[in-house]
Amino acid sequence: MKRIIEGSMQRAILVVVCMLLILAWGGVSAFQMQRDYLPGINNTTLLVSVRASSYQADQVKLNVTPKLEDAIRSSDGLMDVETNSYDGGLLMNLYYPMDFDMKQAESDIKQAVSSAVLPTDVGAPVITRVTTSTFPILSYSLTSNSTNIDETTLRSSIEADIAKQLKSVQGVADVRVTGAANNGYVLNVRMQDLTKNGLTMDDLNQSLAAALPNWSTGKVSNNKDSFPLTVNGWNLTDQELNNIPIKNKQGTNVQLSTVADLSHSLTDIKTVSRTNGKASILLDVLKSPSSNITDVAKLVKERVAQIASIKNNDVSLTVMLSLTIPILLKYGQHSLTLSKAGLKSRNIVESKNGKIEE
Repeated sequence: MKRIIEGSMQRAILVVVCMLLILAWGGVSAFQMQRDYLPGINNTTLLVSVRASSYQADQVKLNVTPKLEDAIRSSDGLMDVETNSYDGGLLMNLYYPMDFDMKQAESDIKQAVSSAVLPTDVGAPVITRVTTSTFPILSYSLTSNSTNIDETTLRSSIEADIAKQLKSVQGVADVRVTGAANNGYVLNVRMQDLTKNGLTMDDLNQSLAAALPNWSTGKVSNNKDSFPLTVNGWNLTDQELNNIPIKNKQGTNVQLSTVADLSHSLTDIKTVSRTNGKASILLDVLKSPSSNITDVAKLVKERVAQIASIKNNDVSLTVMLSLTIPILLKYGQHSLTLSKAGLKSRNIVESKNGKIEE
């Protein structure tokens, strides 16, 4: 040790140069190192969700849960399965060892559930890998400031335009929307008039399908006398729609208005969202796993400021939740104002099953 010290003292210049090289190398490495306020984590949990809107919890448990459990039970590495059946759907938590390859697990589960034979009126299982990118980095509430934008327009065309622009931002993986719907019609069938003219619901469905090939996004369940109707790709007036011929095999032919009432309405409504008592849309922005949260937040903010309907003050986009508040504050007072407004806002989401979440 003494010789090393003496040798170092005799070569002081060499020692200083080595120290400077080490410091320079460390500085360059620190500068090039990737930094993220929300780094990725290897969470060994998969979520499997299924929508079954016409099923109650006990029906889901009896008709859906066992089939999915049987399909995934033999998956490699699966340690435990936790299921939660509720009115309108099913949620399964799949747990794996900490060192397990979750990409392979996700692929195996997708392949396994695709072979499960589920009832035809149940939605396809959705597999979600739990990571930091699974949760939104920004949540916005979209509300109308103009009398020219009613609730129907807000929940359909305005929402679709803003969501599309946010999805196009580099680093944004998805934009989850709550409270949106499609602009369409509601057809109220007068069953007495339908029967009086010798027609059935099957005749009505077949006649509409023949007149409107793209109308199949409308849904008729259990021959009820009222159902939503979405007309895509057709520029038909209300009068032209009311004049659609409804006929049967016996030659009976009447206009649609003779047996039903057609009115404008929102279709495919899954949830109704309100902020401070006003109709609103919730937009959750999710980043891609490889993107930096600070960069994505900045790009989203810049895109929001460029949206025409927001610049014209026709609508407001208020931040309800932000994982990037400390970051956004340095990008301008506008972000600070939105964040404060969002923290003071009260948001209520009412689902179709009647439950209210606050």
